[in-house]
Amino acid sequence: MASSAKIAAAIDIGSSAIRMKIAQLKDDSIQELESLEYPLNLGHETFTHGGIRFRTMEAGAEILKNYYQLIRSYDIPSEYIRVTATTALREASNRDYVLDQIKIKTERDVTVLEDGQEKTLIFRETLRQLREQSDKLPTSFLMAYIGTGSVGLAVARDEEIIYAQNIKVGSLKLNEMMDAISEHTMRPSYKVLEEYLDALTHMLKEQIQPLEVEGFVVTGKEVELIASILDVPANDHQRMLPAKQLKKLYQSIREKSPSELMRTYHISEDQAEILLPSLAIYRNLMNFTTTDSAIIPGVTLNDALIYQALRPKKAKALRKQFEGSIVA
Repeated sequence: MASSAKIAAAIDIGSSAIRMKIAQLKDDSIQELESLEYPLNLGHETFTHGGIRFRTMEAGAEILKNYYQLIRSYDIPSEYIRVTATTALREASNRDYVLDQIKIKTERDVTVLEDGQEKTLIFRETLRQLREQSDKLPTSFLMAYIGTGSVGLAVARDEEIIYAQNIKVGSLKLNEMMDAISEHTMRPSYKVLEEYLDALTHMLKEQIQPLEVEGFVVTGKEVELIASILDVPANDHQRMLPAKQLKKLYQSIREKSPSELMRTYHISEDQAEILLPSLAIYRNLMNFTTTDSAIIPGVTLNDALIYQALRPKKAKALRKQFEGSIVA
């Protein structure tokens, strides 16, 4: 394929998969060319054992090699390629060793994003896409990015950020914690989960509810999974997830085992393990707002990285605006 500075690639080394997106800037719009995802459970190893095993690191390097081969077929200049890692690699005790090995095996560096950097990129891109896709946004809304390793929250009023917070407990990490706690109690695991989340989010509720938040905007692979299970239709690049449906699904699965969830919804083991904790987190956060539906814009970290590469001037202006609202 002919070389073009208008094409960019982004790779996200996440807790449950390594994802890549290739997109081009054409007719003043960003168009997706490739979107790939390969499962790799880095988060399970980091959250359970503290570090990433050698064979898992080897598998990750092989996935990256295959991705780079596809990138080369598009002849994308290195300045238009973004490769990042998030919670699983960030919190791994052998992080430096893994990064060195990936560099040796792929001849490329990986940028490890801090928690705040990751959430800021996603929230900036979420605000940008909401502005472009929606003629009418709520006056104030809670944005939540729920990943496997952490949860990011921000409150926007009149499209300016007035509150931001990170919690270092995501769906997979929460599942690992609940498994450990359940071994020492006879109580149902969902009860332990609910009480833990109530205690964890009590302070957040006291801070967010006085802000009189109307809307709820959620991003992350977990909410995409929930929306697909509930067969929520997409409308103008967005989905609307009714609170009643979300809470009803939670009630129906809270006593089911991961194997039962796999059979019922035809999902993978990894997806089955994070489904209940993800639903529990969304259920709690939705109670902070007055809305009866959550907006799902479908924003990913790779979307933010692609926009940054293809629209650097606009991304810089957006960053300055976002930083100004955070300071305010």
